[in-house]
Amino acid sequence: MEEKMTLLIEINSLLATIPDYQLAMSESEMEYYHIFITDKGYIDRLYLEYGEISDKFLGKTRKEAIQSLAHNWIFMYGEDLFAAKLYWSWEKKLSQIDKFKHFCAYCDSYIYKT
Repeated sequence: MEEKMTLLIEINSLLATIPDYQLAMSESEMEYYHIFITDKGYIDRLYLEYGEISDKFLGKTRKEAIQSLAHNWIFMYGEDLFAAKLYWSWEKKLSQIDKFKHFCAYCDSYIYKT
C-alpha cells in the first residue's frame, strides 16, 4: 500500500512539471488505483461491472509505470477539458478534437522527456 502511494506521489510530481495546467490527482482519486507490483512488472487492476476484472500492464520498470499512469491521467483529464460535441459531418467542427490532440502531445512531451 505504501509503495502504491509513493508511486502515485511520483506521478503527481511528474504532472506538476507540466506548465499551464494543474494536473495533480487528489488523494481520493489516488485511492481508486489498484496497482500490483510483480516480478514481471507493474499492473493496474480495474474492477468493472458484474464482478469483471481487467488488468492493464503498465511497464516492466518503475519509470515506465509512472509514465504510463501519468499519460492515462492526462488522457482522462483532457477528455473532460476538451469534451467533443457531436456535430453533423458537414459542419466539420473538429477544433475540440484538435485541441485535445495538441493538449495530449504537449503533456506527453513532458512525460516522456529523457
